[in-house]
Amino acid sequence: MNETVQFSYLRWQDEYLIEKPYQVFIPLPKGVPEERATNLKFALGEKETVKDIRGTDIKFTLNEHGFTTSVLDNASHTSSETEITTSYIPEICELVKKTANADSIVPFDWRIRKSVSPVKSEVINLNDNMIPLLPARHVHIGNRS
Repeated sequence: MNETVQFSYLRWQDEYLIEKPYQVFIPLPKGVPEERATNLKFALGEKETVKDIRGTDIKFTLNEHGFTTSVLDNASHTSSETEITTSYIPEICELVKKTANADSIVPFDWRIRKSVSPVKSEVINLNDNMIPLLPARHVHIGNRS
């Protein structure tokens, strides 16, 4: 099934030539010289068609399509940090190593995501990975230096 959507993209700002794009997720102390929590600006892109690829016979590959799909047979709905760190993450690392033909995988962060966040406050403890965060609302890429 196809769906027509508009994604939100980071809009280029000339200031990014001298200042990296940033967003601060903690309350800024009073008296900070510049009290901006972000220099990010977003804009809706053109309408795009998104296709549900579940059940398709196409074999998507990293080299040809920039992504691939996999099934993790042993994946379970984990509910504890211990299960996630001792079982789920190692399974994902092995899957990525096999799929990407990588020698090693170093996970550096993980988050629980839910469509409805139980967090009622504007301040979220980002050190607690078990607090569900909302899914990303903007098209984004990984962290690169």
